Amino acid sequence: MLIYAYNQCLRIIKFIKYMYKLFQKIYYKYFDISKKEYRKLYRYFDGCHTILDLGCGQGDFCINDRKRIIGVDINRTSLQKARKLGYRVSYGNALRLPFKKCSFDGVFCAHLIEHFDSKDALSLLKEIGRVLMPGGILLIQTPLLHKAFFNNFTHEKVYTPEAIMHYFSDTDNTTYNKVGTYEIRNLFYRYAPLYNPIIEPKRLPTSPYKSILILLKCVSTLLYFLGIKNYLCKDGYTLVLRKI
Repeated sequence: MLIYAYNQCLRIIKFIKYMYKLFQKIYYKYFDISKKEYRKLYRYFDGCHTILDLGCGQGDFCINDRKRIIGVDINRTSLQKARKLGYRVSYGNALRLPFKKCSFDGVFCAHLIEHFDSKDALSLLKEIGRVLMPGGILLIQTPLLHKAFFNNFTHEKVYTPEAIMHYFSDTDNTTYNKVGTYEIRNLFYRYAPLYNPIIEPKRLPTSPYKSILILLKCVSTLLYFLGIKNYLCKDGYTLVLRKI
């Protein structure tokens, strides 16, 4: 009887793992939150003729308009995949952009600034200000400090909306001068999933407990897609600005 129960538990664990992998494939192919969110953010660029996507990756934002959006990234592998999908992308360093002054009337900068230390982050803001023409729209999206922020080795620092606006408006700081004058068009926060562990369940040692955590992760991801989140935990934000 005990052997039978043990074997049944193993089958259940195996089934949960299989469903988790299947769920991930379906989710990222058809219901990826970031792509859905980027479609909404693209509306802020209505009226823009040429939009720069900084750190474009494989083109999750470029998909919104293959003609008006030009992507730049330092990862050649991602650029190859983006080109195969028909996006206009090129290799470039975000701190030394290969474009002339006032080349764009829109700049999209998502999940990039947190990968730079303070000095380079300021250089990034200066480069954005150089290539963005007056009246242009700048959209910055970045995470806030949460328990899994430093799970990514390339994350250097958290930059709050006020920290960014400190250099986009009048400042008495004696170390740095302002890098341009902008007005805030919108600011909204992103909230964490209900279950957001520091260690991903799939990395844990095999056990019935691991299967339960994997199941919780699946349910939490599905609920997040449906709009059910942890509204007590802000884990990121989107700042929409207009250059004056």
